[in-house]
Amino acid sequence: MAAKIGVKFISKKVSKTRWQPETFQNDNDIFATGSWDNNVNEIEVWSLPKMSHLTTEVADPEYVCGCDHIGDVTELKFVGANRLLASSSTGSVTLYQLQTRSKTLTLDQRWEKLHTLCGKGSACTSIVVNGSDFITTGEDGSLKVLRMGQQEPVRSMDCADSCCINAAVQVKNHEIVTANSRGQLKQWDLRQPGNQPVNIFLLTGEQSGLVSVDRHPSQAHVVAAGGEDGCLNVWDLRQQKYPATLFTSHDGPVWDVCFHQSSPDHLFTCSNDGSLLHWDNSSTSLHSSSILASHGLPEHPPHTERSSVSCSWLSGETGQSDVQINSLLPPSTMSINCFDILGQNIVCGTDGEAVYFLYGINTR
Repeated sequence: MAAKIGVKFISKKVSKTRWQPETFQNDNDIFATGSWDNNVNEIEVWSLPKMSHLTTEVADPEYVCGCDHIGDVTELKFVGANRLLASSSTGSVTLYQLQTRSKTLTLDQRWEKLHTLCGKGSACTSIVVNGSDFITTGEDGSLKVLRMGQQEPVRSMDCADSCCINAAVQVKNHEIVTANSRGQLKQWDLRQPGNQPVNIFLLTGEQSGLVSVDRHPSQAHVVAAGGEDGCLNVWDLRQQKYPATLFTSHDGPVWDVCFHQSSPDHLFTCSNDGSLLHWDNSSTSLHSSSILASHGLPEHPPHTERSSVSCSWLSGETGQSDVQINSLLPPSTMSINCFDILGQNIVCGTDGEAVYFLYGINTR
């Protein structure tokens, strides 16, 4: 059965949207949106009845609260039940306190101009939440480690990268992986001194930036990244310099990529081309695209032991015909900038000043 689709027009381009973690929700599903490219950008919190996806008609989300935000919203992350982190194109990060009963979103703490270029604020591009610590990455190629309640960063890794870091994901308790504008993944151990990554993974000989990244929920060595060229790439961090699998997926930059948390044989991507794709690898082993040859890469990267492949996303074979790829939304000329998954439901934000809801995504 196809997923039901709902839409809410909010008169703002949506750069980020995130569900509140399910463990903290009660009668309603809570999600937040952040805007960009507006005279005044905003962060808004919305509520949907939990049973709405079981009814025939799709419920309209209720506005809960919101506040103005300085600069474009470049990332949103819930921290527990009632705190919301937002990063900005100005290089700042703000922690908000959410009170759903009183319907207020208030300032808790702000870190100003964490990321700068030529003395001016530059975009903070992503946030990784690790307990009470937050790791931020920036257009300036730096990483900052923040701690809730402390105003100054507990660690600053200035000029850790020589180009813009576009995205980051945590792979272990003290380790993160970043994706940059030169098509590189870099693995960082935050326990190590200095500003050097412990590993560098390459895309191709050509410079095509990586703009999104996620890791497999149960196999932390499996990392997927979306490229500016519309490709979806999957790495095995244990042993491979180049992607284990590489697919043609979109006709524009892949702004967001996400494994389903409880069904990781399902992966989702959205793009500047206006599409939201569902990659279903539940019934067959995933095969790598023949695009490997077109990029001048070997079909099986060196030092890869086929017998060690324990995840179907790392099959390293040619052709992707067995993968079921479904487009979840009608064709659009407006970019889909972001999405988030909560169980069988997806919320995504677009440049069409709308938020879409998909209920009952099939991941079984």
